[in-house]
Amino acid sequence: MTDANLILGFLNPEYFHGGRTKLYEEEAEKTVYDRIGKFYGWSPEEAAAAIIRIAKANLIEMVRLVSIRKGFDPRDFSLLAYGGAGPLHASFIAKDLNIGQTLVPPLAGVFSARGLLGAGVRHDLGRTRPYLTDEMPRSAGPKMFGGLEGQMMDLLKREGRDLRKVSMFRSVDLRYLGQVFELTLPIVGDLGSPEEILSLKGQFEEKYKASFHYILPGSRIEVVNFRLTATIDDTTPRTEGFFQNAPEPPGTGKSSPRKIFDDQRGEFMEVPGYRMEHLRPGDEINGPAIIDAMDTTVYIMEDQRSFLDERRCLVIKSTPISQKT
Repeated sequence: MTDANLILGFLNPEYFHGGRTKLYEEEAEKTVYDRIGKFYGWSPEEAAAAIIRIAKANLIEMVRLVSIRKGFDPRDFSLLAYGGAGPLHASFIAKDLNIGQTLVPPLAGVFSARGLLGAGVRHDLGRTRPYLTDEMPRSAGPKMFGGLEGQMMDLLKREGRDLRKVSMFRSVDLRYLGQVFELTLPIVGDLGSPEEILSLKGQFEEKYKASFHYILPGSRIEVVNFRLTATIDDTTPRTEGFFQNAPEPPGTGKSSPRKIFDDQRGEFMEVPGYRMEHLRPGDEINGPAIIDAMDTTVYIMEDQRSFLDERRCLVIKSTPISQKT
């Protein structure tokens, strides 16, 4: 996929990884042609375009999987684009799914790593013990959660955690009897009373209907797994300084224009190029345009507009900047 994007002009061979890593277009063209193009009678560019079409279709289907297939309309949400390749393809995904706004956070290429550095400590424990809800002994829930909490406390003590900063959350996995997948529901009590079980059954059917648009009235419900999560209240900043001591951007942020392959036209076209680190909050960029960053590349389509907000988050919209809300 990297070779394909390089052949089609979406990656800058002189500025990959901020210029620290050089990419070789000739080698990419040879590889794509030898492995794909010559079998179909395609040029390297045609083969690369086919690769990217398949990649985009897979990405769009992944977004559908976590939105439409779960009962959510993607048009009601913003698309968060991160990773090295995500911002390069996000505009195409947003257009296909009619998502009005795409957000590219600062340092998008290391977004997951930053999240890991900034996240608090979390432990998850679980035990599998199937019970039908209408046959579950009153002692089952208290016994299972009591055992998990004892195990969790031993773990936290071994790690030397301050137990005053620990919060614990209980949950259970449920399913209709005979199914092979579960839904996870948080609980407050320990399922030691008939009222709690009755409430749990109602919550399960509510979530099931929201997820799959139907329920199975009269079907028996099964508790499969008992889970316990512990989080540590640790507010120590781990990403502070990422933007400190950064040089003042020199101005417009414009770099050399680039020729990229327009799949709809079936030909290369020249688009303006920009450097992310040279942009200032408030700068607006109309598509088509391409923005190089040290850790990622952003493509803005012809009918899209973008601006850099005060947090250095790039906001891409399908409507003019003047119409943003």
